[in-house]
Amino acid sequence: MHRGPGAPSGMMAVVRVSVRAAVSTASVGFLVIVAGLAAWLGVSQAPSGLPLEPSAWEVVLNTTKAAGPLHFSMVVRSSGTLPGEANSVIRTLGVADFSGFDAQAVTVSRSPGLPGQWIQSLVVDGRSYARFGSDLGGRPRFSGPWIRSAGFSTPPLGALAGSAGTSAIPAPVHLIQLARVTLNKETLTKYLLSSVQVSCPAGAIGRPTTEVERSVAWVDGAGRLRRFETITMQTFTTPNPGTVRTVTVTSLGPFGVTIAVTPPTRVTGPPVPAAAARQSPFAGCLVTPE
Repeated sequence: MHRGPGAPSGMMAVVRVSVRAAVSTASVGFLVIVAGLAAWLGVSQAPSGLPLEPSAWEVVLNTTKAAGPLHFSMVVRSSGTLPGEANSVIRTLGVADFSGFDAQAVTVSRSPGLPGQWIQSLVVDGRSYARFGSDLGGRPRFSGPWIRSAGFSTPPLGALAGSAGTSAIPAPVHLIQLARVTLNKETLTKYLLSSVQVSCPAGAIGRPTTEVERSVAWVDGAGRLRRFETITMQTFTTPNPGTVRTVTVTSLGPFGVTIAVTPPTRVTGPPVPAAAARQSPFAGCLVTPE
């Protein structure tokens, strides 16, 4: 469980790589966050269809996932001028095992003037389950039934179950070393992932006309990702004009923790269809690396 490809060697200040960028699918919503706003996912392909050697960024992700079960936390802050858009904060705490495709997490979404919305998630052998709860004095009270959910992921590491509602848009990426920093008494290397701009035809209801995504990663001496931050700016023209700014911060570690999850004894309803998640919401859009 703890064996992995090791830390990337010879990582230069600027590494040219080619991965698939997964961009969030419009205004951040509660269920979207549960599915995971996965970024920079997928395996690059040569023109012949043969897989390429893993890029430096892919090595970081693979090393992180191979380091054993890990704790993770995710905080998503969303604000904007879109009608009905309120400043919201969505927090997730959990543990994930990418070798066994197991995970458990609790998410709470808070917006001004609204009670907290809670959801508990489980992934057992690659199958995802969820149940909802209500806010009781700032604590979750889960009374709803367990249901099968479409997917679960930990950005930017990827999916533990299902397709996680991500799109796969090929885009060249630059991984640029910024500095050596100290975070929680640990020395990490900070990298900038080049931003991507998506431009969609006007009049496409439910998706942004333009979207710009910028990501920063912090990597430890063992080549493991410890922190990942993405800032997304979206501009909508249909059906109502406005903008949405989303900041997603994922923290990872400690590693090698114990995780033991079992499927719910009773699950209500059939599995949630994942067909919509497999279709890119940016079909027909122009993706431009910046």
